[in-house]
Amino acid sequence: MSLLTRNMQNKMRKKIIFLLLFLIFPFSGIMQAAPAALETDPSVSSGVLDCGLSYYLVTNESRAGMADFALVRKISPESAEDRNAETVFARTCLDSLPHFMHRSPLSFLAGNGVAYPRDGYVKVEKDAVLYHFRDVFMKRTAGLVDSTMLMLFDIALRSASVPVRDSVTAEISDQAVIVSGDIDKDAVLSKLKMFSLMIAGRDGKEETAPADTLSSSEPSPERPLELQTAEDTLTGSSVIRATFYGPEIPRNLRGTALSLIAAQFWNEFRTAARMRIAYILQEEDIPYSEINFVRYSSAESAEQDKYLASVGVASEDTSRVKEILLSVLSDFRMNGLAPDEYQYARNVATRALYTRSIARSMENSSYVRKCADAFVYGSAIVSAKDEAGFFMTSGLPDSTGMRLLNAYVASLLPECASPAGSVPRPVFRPDDTLKLDTGPMLPVKVRKTRRTGISDSDIWHFQNGMTAIYRKMPTDGIIHYSWMLNSGYGNVSDMKPGEGAFYSDMLFNGKIGGMNGRDFMRLLAAEGIEMKAAAGLSSTGIYGSAPFNRLGLLLKALQSLSRTYSGDEDAERYFMGCERLRLSSARGEYHSRLTVIDSIMNPGYRYSGNKSLAGLYPDLPQRAEEFYKDLFSRPDDGVLILVGDMEAYDVKHVLEQYMGGFEVSEAVSVRPWVSSRQVSGWSTYVSEGRNNSMDVVLSSKLVLNSTNYMSAQIVTMAVKDALVRALAGYGLTVRVEGAFSSFPREGFKISVSIVPARLVSLPYSVVPVNYFTSLYAVRSALENLHENGLSREETDMYKAALLDNYLSRQQNPEFWLKVISERMATGKSLDTGYEEKIAAVTPETVRKVLEELRNGSVVEYVISKD
Repeated sequence: MSLLTRNMQNKMRKKIIFLLLFLIFPFSGIMQAAPAALETDPSVSSGVLDCGLSYYLVTNESRAGMADFALVRKISPESAEDRNAETVFARTCLDSLPHFMHRSPLSFLAGNGVAYPRDGYVKVEKDAVLYHFRDVFMKRTAGLVDSTMLMLFDIALRSASVPVRDSVTAEISDQAVIVSGDIDKDAVLSKLKMFSLMIAGRDGKEETAPADTLSSSEPSPERPLELQTAEDTLTGSSVIRATFYGPEIPRNLRGTALSLIAAQFWNEFRTAARMRIAYILQEEDIPYSEINFVRYSSAESAEQDKYLASVGVASEDTSRVKEILLSVLSDFRMNGLAPDEYQYARNVATRALYTRSIARSMENSSYVRKCADAFVYGSAIVSAKDEAGFFMTSGLPDSTGMRLLNAYVASLLPECASPAGSVPRPVFRPDDTLKLDTGPMLPVKVRKTRRTGISDSDIWHFQNGMTAIYRKMPTDGIIHYSWMLNSGYGNVSDMKPGEGAFYSDMLFNGKIGGMNGRDFMRLLAAEGIEMKAAAGLSSTGIYGSAPFNRLGLLLKALQSLSRTYSGDEDAERYFMGCERLRLSSARGEYHSRLTVIDSIMNPGYRYSGNKSLAGLYPDLPQRAEEFYKDLFSRPDDGVLILVGDMEAYDVKHVLEQYMGGFEVSEAVSVRPWVSSRQVSGWSTYVSEGRNNSMDVVLSSKLVLNSTNYMSAQIVTMAVKDALVRALAGYGLTVRVEGAFSSFPREGFKISVSIVPARLVSLPYSVVPVNYFTSLYAVRSALENLHENGLSREETDMYKAALLDNYLSRQQNPEFWLKVISERMATGKSLDTGYEEKIAAVTPETVRKVLEELRNGSVVEYVISKD
């Protein structure tokens, strides 16, 4: 390689980094010559034990009683053979460890309900090995936490004493223990210090500090855009993927705002890019099944940032969509985002940041990933709140922000040949889109106020017949809402089989407030308002969230929806084309398998909520329009449910200004009579497909009283644990879900989905088997559970887990929306007063639910690609 070529590569590699360094100054007001380090998330504590082993402890109360345990080790493989050796060593550790001689680590984990996901227990990356054990219920047995941490220390000690590859052992200082969950940090740290005595002290070897230069290693070469097409001949579809690369962020800068800015700029760019591609495809009447923009950061891959843009289309449209994708990327590189595009993308991306910052829950696995990256790569562990504050308080003018974003996009995107001609851009409404067509706005007073102790809420009855319920709880200035209307597709007298499953999506493909549904939803998103629809069998909900200072706009949007909605045949038929493509591409996936099982279990049932290609009838747009126009003709036949942290007086004051804008009729809907026939007995179906899978669904006509309701949730936990134990040695990962129904009949259903996991992430003792053997193991596990039930001790353990589960849910406003909605729809309140209801569960009530499931309907559905 010539010196000139090397210098050019160095310049290209640093181009984006220097741009981002420049961007830090206007955002943060920092006037130093180097970017400041970001503050560590206060929920994270870290340090180094006397033996040299690092630790990261995370207090995360979003899932009471649960925690993730992990061990990460830095590695430096020089070849594929080295990585293979690391994989062999990791898999061996999961089979046998010094303190797990009589019970393998795999048996210990599976026996305690610690299931492995599809990517297994261990992951060998380019620069690290990560052992990750998820969702450990710490109250399951005495000593479970100690034993799990002992397993991590056994692995750390073994890697430091036994050659991993070519007589190379790991340093204790190259490893870190991570515990994230509902933990007492001091208690866990005391245990870590005790276990660290197992490991000899530091050997005095100096730790290697991260490099402090922008190009601490051989520069990554600039790569051209890679364009690939994956064809699926079975479905007649294809996925077009464009891959491009950015530079690796230097280790000494990964703890600064540099990584945050790069991530935020990418989120703004992909928001605009996805919107533009979707707009062009719809304008040219080209259906698509997916449009995705994904970034794999250098902290994850330890190499250049990798970016992926993909579009799924029908095979006959592949050539044209390639042209569109290249044209859009090329136009963004040359011309950047237009002002209205930038404003929309910035608002949406910033709003998403704020939503994450106030979220009441964060997965323990996400914290494990952050801590592992911090240890291996030096990246920052920044709280979502601090990350949002960094951008939302910057005071950066729009003109400057757009200029900097466009400079970033131009530096990021590679040159790519694109077809000649202009690239269409989404047309934003030039008028004031906040002036929605709502009709006369007549203030209306509250006629009657009631207080309900069940959900600790205020019920307001307005003079015009509208009703609202408000529950006050901490939500950081966000209103969560659900407008529940007392009519569903079960009220459609001539309902065609399966069409109701698409009614929810059809709503926002119509015309609303004098604009098409696409523009209406874009308007709301730019203002931070989320709105979705859920058309059910006996009721329909319009739900989402909004900032409290946008409550008035939200109410205007709901009024406009109810007063002005009409069908848009072109948009709705385009949506149906996209759905056909998506459903065809998803054949064999989880939800498509459940659709098949539902048709087997409920033959001839017209009201299934599961989507299928058969439900996309030619006249679906007209029938959906009739349904919604009838629904919105009675806006007072329902209730608006609000959950937020504003004072009730302030919420009521806003409602009094806007509730008069709904056209009321005083008409009421009658719950429909729906015929439902479920087959009984046990049946098995085997089909060929692209991927191996096995699903088992058990359904029963269970009366939904409070004891059965809680007992059934415990049965769901017990079924999952039984199957995890039974299938752990076969390399199969298990997904178990329980669902209740109150209409058209009361009942309970358990859905079990079983798919293969990655063998290279599991112990060598795991041996895959054919579906006959695994199906027999499933049957045996379920039969043993039915025959033996649960002991008093097991029942108490699951009751404790269920109590913790409810304790976590109390802080979730969406939980309370569900509770209040179900109370209004069914007259039952099964989730409130949960302590007493869980206490009433006994081994006998659990056995009753198991017996109901055994005597109900059971369908086994196996797909084999062999």
